Amino acid sequence: MVAVVLSGVIGRYIYLQIPRTIEGREMNLNEINQIKDELNKKLVTVYHIEEKALEDILNAVKKRPDRSGNNMLARSIAKYKFESRTISEVKEILKHNNIHGKGYKEVIRLIKDEINLNRKIDRLISMQNLFKYWHVAHLPFALLMLITMLIHVGVAITFGAHWIF
Repeated sequence: MVAVVLSGVIGRYIYLQIPRTIEGREMNLNEINQIKDELNKKLVTVYHIEEKALEDILNAVKKRPDRSGNNMLARSIAKYKFESRTISEVKEILKHNNIHGKGYKEVIRLIKDEINLNRKIDRLISMQNLFKYWHVAHLPFALLMLITMLIHVGVAITFGAHWIF
């Protein structure tokens, strides 16, 4: 029974890591990519970023951190450093294109949103794969508990359990 509870807790953690819409529905890759496209269009239409600068910014944001290594803490630190370097690159691109003030801050905020969406995409892919494997492990536990419950109820009724009612 402890194994079923632990499996359920692990499954709940995995389930909560999957990105969701405001209605609670699971987001798919197309929806996340559509949000990213809207952010990119906003960079061009609202902040009038030139084509070359936009391409440089998008190339900087599209890069992914190195996923090698077994230590989760080391990977998390490396990801944080990678994202900080990416933001620094974008800041340099914006400075070279003479974008300052409120527009500069807004573009940086949009870039951070884009990096966050990239994180969601990575998490979505890995958690969906992990969730498939979790179902394979959790289903036998759940069926075993169901069979145990049915046997328990059958034995209790057969060997004289009397209803209080």
